Amino acid sequence: MKTRTFQEIYDFCRTDDTYRSYFEASDESRITGARARKYYYGDIRRGQCRVGTFIYCQSMRQLERFLEGARQDHYIHVDPPACREVSLKDDMFPGQTAYIVVHVRRQGVQIEIEHPLHGGWVHFTARSHRPFTREGIIAEAKSYIDSHILLAPGRYRDLQLEHMVSKEQFPAWYRQYKMRLHDRAEAEHRDMVDRYRHRNDLTYGEARDMLAASGIFFDLNCDEFERDEITEQFVRLCNKT
Repeated sequence: MKTRTFQEIYDFCRTDDTYRSYFEASDESRITGARARKYYYGDIRRGQCRVGTFIYCQSMRQLERFLEGARQDHYIHVDPPACREVSLKDDMFPGQTAYIVVHVRRQGVQIEIEHPLHGGWVHFTARSHRPFTREGIIAEAKSYIDSHILLAPGRYRDLQLEHMVSKEQFPAWYRQYKMRLHDRAEAEHRDMVDRYRHRNDLTYGEARDMLAASGIFFDLNCDEFERDEITEQFVRLCNKT
């Protein structure tokens, strides 16, 4: 069985006349010719019309033949950081996962993503050359999330995912975050000074030895009383906070 790519499915849905016949059938209120109205909406079998039964079934069978029986609809939960598939049994907080819903529609493969860092659903048509498989869908969704929902790889993205902040709110949040870090660092510095400053006070004996080694007592020709006075002033000066 050949695995189709998103681009191949897009081209098929845009160009195959049999598949598009259901989507291009005119609404009954817009058909002016009686012959066309009878063809599309006339009773062909117990209240059924061509648009409601034959043309629709023909269109869907054409798509199934093109996909060679591959699954058309997917419902996938992934975790935001690694974009790795998870099950709700493994994840105790479903609101923190990204939910991916995939259908083949009129314009090709339609991917819808509900992401915790984006308000509401995002919709886009996949047109890459990735294979239309479960792994290819996750890779396609990850590419979109990286480009439109998450910040560029690096420190800012790590902070965004750690604190679960949307891309639009991140600049204002980061300013507040920097202020909080600054205030925390200031508080930690004050705590450190309060905790250790008294333990590192200069003692009288240490001050006396330092002054004696400097030769200031000799230079000033101090007596014992003056030496005590100078030493006490030096201790107060060094331990002043």
